[in-house]
Amino acid sequence: MDHGETGQMNDLEDMFGILRDERMPDALSSINGAVLAGVAAGQQRLAVRRGLLTGCGVAIIVGLFGAYSQQPSVLDLGRNDRDALLTIPDAAPSRILKV
Repeated sequence: MDHGETGQMNDLEDMFGILRDERMPDALSSINGAVLAGVAAGQQRLAVRRGLLTGCGVAIIVGLFGAYSQQPSVLDLGRNDRDALLTIPDAAPSRILKV
């Protein structure tokens, strides 16, 4: 480090010392509440996003597990694959309520 850089660092330290001793402007002290409210809102948005992502992840895992863990009852009846896609599942609300 040469002497030019050392002199600049001393100048910066002197400027920071002057700023530290001065009184904070009233305009800055009035925005404190708004800044903290903004930080709290940002944290709340992150928590909501985290919860939504967790819920979607759980739904995907449960859906995939449910889809691949059960044997389709339509195929047990001897129908072909085309008919299996067109039938109403036994657990459909219209079948359960007998509508």
